Amino acid sequence: MNFDKILEKHGVSVTLRSATKTVVDDVYGVEKTAYTDTTIKAIFSMKTERDELKVQGYTGDGKTISGTSEVDSVCYVSPTSQAKQFDKIVYDNTTYEVVRVDKAIFQGNVIYLKLFLKRIEE
Repeated sequence: MNFDKILEKHGVSVTLRSATKTVVDDVYGVEKTAYTDTTIKAIFSMKTERDELKVQGYTGDGKTISGTSEVDSVCYVSPTSQAKQFDKIVYDNTTYEVVRVDKAIFQGNVIYLKLFLKRIEE
């Protein structure tokens, strides 16, 4: 069973707000962000301690890379969603910002995207 079939059977409908940044002022580096809304399927999961550490920059082999912020939840989506860092997910009247995206790869193909989410106020 491929991941898209699993999403259809067990996923919930969420709104993916894809962020597009454009530079308004080159001198001061001011950017404007516009969002495009799309409905996709996602499977939400409770975060684990390992997820929290990964987002904070720990690699698991004793090394540290630059981390981002805390994570409130994780979800799994199809790679065709093209979700990326700084996009937003809206589910059950709650808005989350995507703080990290991990790709699950099998035999050279991306099977699904794991999105690390931080709850935000809008």
